[in-house]
Amino acid sequence: MYQVGLNPSSIRLDKEYNSSVETGAVQANSNCKGERMRARKALQCGLAFVLLPLVTAISAAAPTLTFKFKKANVPGAEQTLLDGVNNAGMTVGEFVDTAGGLHGFILNAAGTKFTQLDDPKAV
Repeated sequence: MYQVGLNPSSIRLDKEYNSSVETGAVQANSNCKGERMRARKALQCGLAFVLLPLVTAISAAAPTLTFKFKKANVPGAEQTLLDGVNNAGMTVGEFVDTAGGLHGFILNAAGTKFTQLDDPKAV
């Protein structure tokens, strides 16, 4: 932008003044952007500094899971369904006998002792 004085004999084109003002504004704007970028980068580094050890500690503390599978068949049953296992290893479930009747059972942890459970009021 050019500035023109009131007196035609003293017309002054102040291109240098305007360009220095514009350059100063651009410089101030770029300084603000630089400060914001530095602040954002510092925040990201801080989060990484906190989260990385936390994630590493959580993943390192996870126990190794081991599972053992056993077959459980009720003698003489047409079908055997396992419903649950407790921490001691005892298993509960249900089975269908050859006549089509539904019964419950408990099987000990070793799988050697079978106890049939029937509701005395069942139909």
